Amino acid sequence: MKILDRLPIVEDRTTLRFGDRHVTVHRGQILVWLSVHLPEVLEPEPNTPKFPALLDTGHNYDFALQHRYLREWAGIDPRSLPPLPGIRIDGRPVDRHVVTVWVYPNVPGERKVDTTRPPHLLNMPTGIAVYPSDATNPGPRLPLLGGPTFLSNDLDWWLDPERRNITVQTKTWRRHLMRLLCRF
Repeated sequence: MKILDRLPIVEDRTTLRFGDRHVTVHRGQILVWLSVHLPEVLEPEPNTPKFPALLDTGHNYDFALQHRYLREWAGIDPRSLPPLPGIRIDGRPVDRHVVTVWVYPNVPGERKVDTTRPPHLLNMPTGIAVYPSDATNPGPRLPLLGGPTFLSNDLDWWLDPERRNITVQTKTWRRHLMRLLCRF
């Protein structure tokens, strides 16, 4: 099943509005839509807020965000989430929590959420990283969905540099074909 279908990579710096908020997406960034909920909720509720995140294959953690985004965008107080042992990112202590995360499929070839298809539940075995709320270094500018998410969810992805888009899907017959082709 395709989760992200030819999702465009941003060509120019743009401003994205969601609700009464707005964020800046820079050239070359890949924007995805996510929802976060309490860990025992395995089906998204219709009113679960969606928020933007950057798909960052170079980020070494599954999912990381600022404390305030979890509180303001997802409507979740981090203190209400089951904690996991903290980690260090860039030498800095960061809390981890257990949550449920969904990624929303896009309309093929567009950045818009495809409301006709359900979101895909992401397995987050190491939890999510929540940067503490301090003014000196609050964490990433936007939430980051990192490359390890592909591994922990057994997802295939490919980048089409000519068309400037990315596709992410669950395991299919294409994986075996690509392995075969890569040998040549």
